Amino acid sequence: MKLRAHHLLCTQGFVGMGYSDAFTRNMADVVARMDAGEAIEVVDLCDDICAACPHRKGTACGASDHAEADIQALDARARAQLGFAVGEVVDVSLIHRSLRQRPVAQKLPEICVGCQWLSHGVCQQALQRLEGGLPVHGAV
Repeated sequence: MKLRAHHLLCTQGFVGMGYSDAFTRNMADVVARMDAGEAIEVVDLCDDICAACPHRKGTACGASDHAEADIQALDARARAQLGFAVGEVVDVSLIHRSLRQRPVAQKLPEICVGCQWLSHGVCQQALQRLEGGLPVHGAV
């Protein structure tokens, strides 16, 4: 599958919230595929999660005039934190290893600035569990 770098963080905290029912079902499917060990190519445009997003416009986010630029910056911050590059192929175990070696939970307000889901706290809680050695979803 293909995922933007910030989605490697979002998937860790996914608890069933989304922009629409179709988006939420797709996100749940992506998380299940990740947890099953499917390989993930890190990309910098719309990905498998964006496929069901009501804001998608072609290969970019059309939520606002500046949404894609904002998301590109978010992806760059997430890639820097995780240590992954565009085009790199990873799996959930490598993502978890990176998140344990490079703790990110306390940095989410800076990395994910402007994210409408940040205030729910689910990503931070999941990442704190992961950083503490506990499982997130079905994988460790």
